Amino acid sequence: MLRGLVRSSSCSYLASAWRLILLFVVVLMNPFEVKAQPVTYYPWGVTTPDPQGFVRAFPPAECTVDGVAVGSSMPDGTFGKIGTSLRVDAAASISGWCDIYIWGQYYRTETRNINAVHVTTLPPIGDGNILNITPNTWTQSLDSRNVGTTSGAVPGLLQHEGRYRFDIQTRAMPTACQIPMFSNVVEKLVFATDCRPQWLTENGNMLRPPPGDVRFNIPPELAPFQPIAEAAATDLYASLGVRIIVTVGQPCAGYGARCVTFRDTYPSPPNNQRPRGCADHSGGGVWPTGLRAGPWLIRFRSDWYEADFERNQRRLAHEFLHYFGLDNRQTSGCNQNNTIMRPADAVTTDWCNDPNPLPATVPRGPTDNDRNALVGPTYPTQNRRICGFPPIP
Repeated sequence: MLRGLVRSSSCSYLASAWRLILLFVVVLMNPFEVKAQPVTYYPWGVTTPDPQGFVRAFPPAECTVDGVAVGSSMPDGTFGKIGTSLRVDAAASISGWCDIYIWGQYYRTETRNINAVHVTTLPPIGDGNILNITPNTWTQSLDSRNVGTTSGAVPGLLQHEGRYRFDIQTRAMPTACQIPMFSNVVEKLVFATDCRPQWLTENGNMLRPPPGDVRFNIPPELAPFQPIAEAAATDLYASLGVRIIVTVGQPCAGYGARCVTFRDTYPSPPNNQRPRGCADHSGGGVWPTGLRAGPWLIRFRSDWYEADFERNQRRLAHEFLHYFGLDNRQTSGCNQNNTIMRPADAVTTDWCNDPNPLPATVPRGPTDNDRNALVGPTYPTQNRRICGFPPIP
């Protein structure tokens, strides 16, 4: 009986072996008849909103608007003193699921979670860097301001003069449905400077002309001033994007506050209150919104023609920046190289009728410091927030 069992088992093994050989031959002869199980993927509920970014001075430095303390947050266009440390926080959310079916039968669902929020710091000098804010658990939302829920805010330091840009982007975990992983990029801007910006304001609004081209009229007897005005107008357009149309002997009646006239009637010493003052300006009133209401006047001293061409060019640009809303910048971090809003009577190398050329380091038109205070996010939102600067005595 034992011999029969052995024979029966041997036959069974032989039969199984023959079946395997036969299957192998069939596969070789008909390779396309053997198919993997069909798998289908269905994404649903997918959204990837733009993340939010929040920049703040850290440790909390006093930020002010027109001298009033407003906390430590640094919204777009804020000016921070060089040396100020900051933190970039982010809040992000996504949604989405991926249903997986095999042979038409539901298998499982993958939840789309946040992998990280990328924060790219782009300084005015040198290469940028990317740091991540990551959640501490699988989640479809995060906010690094909630302590203990993420890896925390991204640190930063304002080291160089100029614009700092922070690009913030959400990245989701990959799914079998191959749902796109990235959100749009959200930009946050902070301007770093040692020269404290100051604006001219009325009723809490920045003084500024109405939008549109500006006419600058020169009386016929002062026609030699035209090339100087054209040079200043070119610099102002390149910096601010505002076109100044220079005319001679064509009064700009009908242009209202977008009309500026030139005169050479500014008193020379000892008849003015600023012995080294070279020019002044006056205007036709201001609306409660801060918009200028009437024509403007810029006056130079009558000996302007004795001065170097580029000194006059810089001086005219200085007066025009008053017209566009900037005040003089006289704090210790301001000098004739980083702003043209340092008053002429505070600059020892800038006598009103000095015929000597300006030093090469001295800008003839608006600097980045000046431009940043008037264009970009500042003009539309009138963000006059500054952080890390000591109070003006």
